[in-house]
Amino acid sequence: MVKKTFITLLVSLFMIEGSIVAGAAADPTVQAGSERVAAPGSLDASFQDTQQNSYRAPKIISFEPGHQSTLTKVDQPVLRFTFDEEVDKGSGDLIVYEASSHKEVWRSSVKDRNVTLSDDDRTVNWKLGTRLAWESSYYVTIGYGTFKGERGDFVGQYGPDAWLFKTSVDASAPYAVSYSPAAGQRDITVGSSLSITFNEPVWAHEGYITIKSITRDTVLEKLPVTSSRVTGEGTKTIKINPSKDFQLNEQIAIIVDKGAFRDKDKHLFRGIAEGDNWRFTTKALSADTTPPVIQSYRMINSETIKLTYNEALNTNAVPPKSAYRVLVNGEERTISRVSVKDNAVEVKLSSGVAAGQVIVLAYAPSSQESGVEDRAGNRASDIGAVLIENGQDTTAPKMTNAVLSGSTLKLTFSEALEQVSSNAASQFKVTSDNRAVSVRRIEQSSSNTITLTLQSSVSNGQVAKLSYTPGSYPLKDKAGNPLSAIKEQLVQNLQDTKAPTLETTSVKGNLLTLTYNELLDPDDVPMKSHYSVLVNDIARYVDRVQVLNHTVVLTLSAGVKDGDKVKVSYVPGEPRIRDLAGNAAGGFSYKNVTDASDHTAPTLKSGIVKGSVVTLVFSEKLDVSSMPASNQFYVYDSNVLRSVNRISMQQATVTLVLDKPVSAAANVSLTYVPGNTPLQDANGNKVAAFGNAALSNQTDQASGRPEYVVQAPYDAFLDANLYLLQSEAASTSSERSRYGESIKKYTVSESKLRDALQYAVRFSQDHHLAFEVPVSEKAAMVAVPLQVLEEIHAKEKDAKFSVRYGHILYTLPIDKLNISQIKRQFGYSSSIYIQLQIEEAAKQAGTMLGAIEDSGALLKVLPIDFYLSAYAAQSATHALQVPMEARVKTMGTVSSQRTTMIRYDRSQQRLQYIPNRMKHNGGLSVLHFYPMDHEVFAAVERSKSFSDIRAHWAQASIAHLANKFIIEGVSSSRFAPNASVTRGQFAVLLARSFGLEANASDANAFSDVGSSHPMAAYIGAAAKAGIIGGYENGTFRPNQNITREQMAVMLVRAMDVVKRDTSYNSSVLQGFKDRGRISSYAKEAVIRSVSSGLIAGVTANTFDPQGAATRAQAAVMLERLLVQVNYLTK
Repeated sequence: MVKKTFITLLVSLFMIEGSIVAGAAADPTVQAGSERVAAPGSLDASFQDTQQNSYRAPKIISFEPGHQSTLTKVDQPVLRFTFDEEVDKGSGDLIVYEASSHKEVWRSSVKDRNVTLSDDDRTVNWKLGTRLAWESSYYVTIGYGTFKGERGDFVGQYGPDAWLFKTSVDASAPYAVSYSPAAGQRDITVGSSLSITFNEPVWAHEGYITIKSITRDTVLEKLPVTSSRVTGEGTKTIKINPSKDFQLNEQIAIIVDKGAFRDKDKHLFRGIAEGDNWRFTTKALSADTTPPVIQSYRMINSETIKLTYNEALNTNAVPPKSAYRVLVNGEERTISRVSVKDNAVEVKLSSGVAAGQVIVLAYAPSSQESGVEDRAGNRASDIGAVLIENGQDTTAPKMTNAVLSGSTLKLTFSEALEQVSSNAASQFKVTSDNRAVSVRRIEQSSSNTITLTLQSSVSNGQVAKLSYTPGSYPLKDKAGNPLSAIKEQLVQNLQDTKAPTLETTSVKGNLLTLTYNELLDPDDVPMKSHYSVLVNDIARYVDRVQVLNHTVVLTLSAGVKDGDKVKVSYVPGEPRIRDLAGNAAGGFSYKNVTDASDHTAPTLKSGIVKGSVVTLVFSEKLDVSSMPASNQFYVYDSNVLRSVNRISMQQATVTLVLDKPVSAAANVSLTYVPGNTPLQDANGNKVAAFGNAALSNQTDQASGRPEYVVQAPYDAFLDANLYLLQSEAASTSSERSRYGESIKKYTVSESKLRDALQYAVRFSQDHHLAFEVPVSEKAAMVAVPLQVLEEIHAKEKDAKFSVRYGHILYTLPIDKLNISQIKRQFGYSSSIYIQLQIEEAAKQAGTMLGAIEDSGALLKVLPIDFYLSAYAAQSATHALQVPMEARVKTMGTVSSQRTTMIRYDRSQQRLQYIPNRMKHNGGLSVLHFYPMDHEVFAAVERSKSFSDIRAHWAQASIAHLANKFIIEGVSSSRFAPNASVTRGQFAVLLARSFGLEANASDANAFSDVGSSHPMAAYIGAAAKAGIIGGYENGTFRPNQNITREQMAVMLVRAMDVVKRDTSYNSSVLQGFKDRGRISSYAKEAVIRSVSSGLIAGVTANTFDPQGAATRAQAAVMLERLLVQVNYLTK
């Protein structure tokens, strides 16, 4: 009886602790001490009574990853589980199953070498010999008897309820950054193609792209990713071309299978599920066919231009940045973002615009690109060129609202006001039905609101008007701009039950204006059919109705000519004209309309010619939509007719570009003949023909300049010696940038490059020519023939060729090219090209941007990728390792002490200083630096301080180098300026100062460093550069404090590496009493470093050569060194 009871308890114990499930397989026997015990379901009766109190099976107390938690490593991961006691290996298997299919993924015998016990014999480490899938669930079974405890065997665990885990999302997997059409877009044309833009190039893998109609609940198409209708493999953009057009007003969902695409490392795309909301809706039929019209364009801050249209825009139809072109003082300015909000487009520039600079904007998207359109899909017209007003904050505040209730008049302004004087009340006049009402008191309710208290209340329905005349107490905004005078501006009377009455009517061109006696509700806009307009007793259609302040403006289908008789009628309907109190205006019939049209035609005010550019200024603003043909202008250069190649217009200015520049001494005249598209103003008044108008010839005296070469303005890069080769000197072809963008590649003509470089060598002091890539390109790719560079180099060794891309200049010193080696590499081909590439890389520099943010620095110039390569016909492109130069320009205040160029050192996982120098002038700053091979660079501003350097003699130098990421503190808040610096630490500082690339392998030259040493990367870099050396026994002694004479040796070696001469005055040591203690090997270096001002004595008469240098001294000496070699601006 006792034995039977014991067996029952043991079965129960096994069932509870082992979580055995029905049908689970188990080892049929378990070894327990010297006795053989049957497993559950096959127990025999051979147990002894004494075992009842001694048996105990080991239990698992923890898993890694935990039950129902996440595993982050999928490639041969290690699974761990810990017992509550020491165990030994028994026999049996450990198995991983895929949870959804219960398919076996990996099996190990407990005796395999990949199943190990930790030192305490409690934790099991099981390394799987396979790769698990990302975003998948797995469970683990551990067989009965696989492990043995002191008093019993592990009973096993089975099924997903015991140990279930999932793998994480693949952080390296490609992901979609945008869709076209965008998710949620509601105005897609029925024949649109689709595209997905990824964060990196992708290739088709396996699976389908499903196109589904949500409206009809029908799958329209299921395309294999390998289909010819799915294109773009190897790029970031995958295009999908459906075989059929969609229907109108149909909601579409796009579904992409998981694993449909892969990147180069075979990481799989997670797919787009139906619930991921890549849905869009095709256009519905619309009665609105009128395109939106631009109403205004202005700067709303130093970086943003706002273009306001006359109606609400489709916010999903955002034009690309390339559709806009912005010139600042004649220079291209990069556009960083375009956005559409309500009825406006905002164009954000990459850098701010200084006050007083002239800004010109043009807009011309291609037919294949998104463009500005209204919500009915009507596309806005292009903008030829418009002048954007820009200056200091001289904008006067405006009164935006005036509301009267009884005797209280509340005025609201467009911006915050200075403190308003109580004496300012006398400057305001209020009338009620044209009778004066005295202002008793003025109070400032808030920063942009004032309240006037009147002597008496204004009655129901009385029309109140407000006037303001600035006097001794003018109202001003915070910038000191005074409020302009206000004359009889209507005020909203909250106590009003009287209907508004029509006061005047007028027409100008095609705009007919009805003026009422009080403010009208802008939300109640009558239908066009509520108005009837007769011109000479013939109906003239009303195309549009607007309610503005106290007027109703009717846009007629055609303008009114001088002498036309115009009458207007209004038949109220719903909605109808109402005042702000809701009182409806009455109708009227056949009101005579006063003609106020402008019938004066523009005239030519001035004309100048400079080289090949003719600039004509007219008496008033012209209609840029009426662009004349080139054959309507005849330009005579000393009676020789010149062809007009190009015409542009902005405001009142017309610019003609001739086929050739005129000579400086030529007499130049112009004849204009109106054609089918004549010059005219906004009211249609046409410029009359004129002939033989003399042009002022302001052509410069420099002879021989090719027509496609211009001198860069000084503020381009604060350089008066740069000539620009314009894009017409090159042929173009379609290419993909390094980051997969669709761009134009510019291949410069051999003859034009030769002529341009010869001119630059002759007239530029720096012998410098740059090819200008339009900023409308998403990246710059320029190829030039090596043969021409070789010819120019033979005549002028220091000639330079650059690529200018907006605010970036990438420079190839031709002397640095190993021309003979390149020619050998390509078999002496006659068509070898050198290719320079520039591309903004913000999307690809996520790690760098994160490090910048973590450091507390501010980004001043977006990350830039530079790439130099060579190729020949029928051969692959090869990267070139050439010492290059680069410049970036930034606007606004930039501090030399806090701003620098950096790159991200992947091997060290830190931001790395790039040697640079800065130049400032008139609100512009240019950083000149030396990019390393094929890296990404950015400009940042940082302000780093330490609590223990305040009032320290080296504070400025320490902060300067800390801001530049050259030196670091001993903690985030302490620098320890008086602590000693070791030889290894100073070698690291020198490597960082010179922007050297980490090179741990070269540290193997020293027996006490080696490639695994914490400072090996930079010690190796400094050793490779020749800045540091070791001792005769092959050691470097990195942890030994550096002496002052050793520091002098390293500083002088650094000067020699960058080929900078040092001063030499052997007598400089005479003043030091301890000069005899200077080691013989260091004496020359100490003389040179002291002569050059790199290092000084610790006192006036002691040098202390064997003394340990401090961290503060190291910072000061490094700063002096970098300034002397022109690698740092102080």
